[in-house]
Amino acid sequence: MDPPPLPPLTSRVFVTVGTTRFDSLVQRVCQRSFLDLLHNKLGTTKVLIQYGNASIDTLKILEEASKVGRVSMMISNKLTWSLVMQEPVVSWKP
Repeated sequence: MDPPPLPPLTSRVFVTVGTTRFDSLVQRVCQRSFLDLLHNKLGTTKVLIQYGNASIDTLKILEEASKVGRVSMMISNKLTWSLVMQEPVVSWKP
């Protein structure tokens, strides 16, 4: 009898920019190719993005990305404790 398959490395990814404005990170994470990579390679089913002080264009990209079916998206402009409990974390600090 074969052993049961290993669980995915992670099913959730949390992306944060903190209080900075880092539109390029948020926009890259929202690209279909990146979401597919997360899903196919890591088994990610949920991406939580804390976008901080994003531009209107980035907010539109977030809205469109949230409609992609393979990975559910949650977006927030504020960091709360429930957001911090996600792993792994993708972040940037200058």
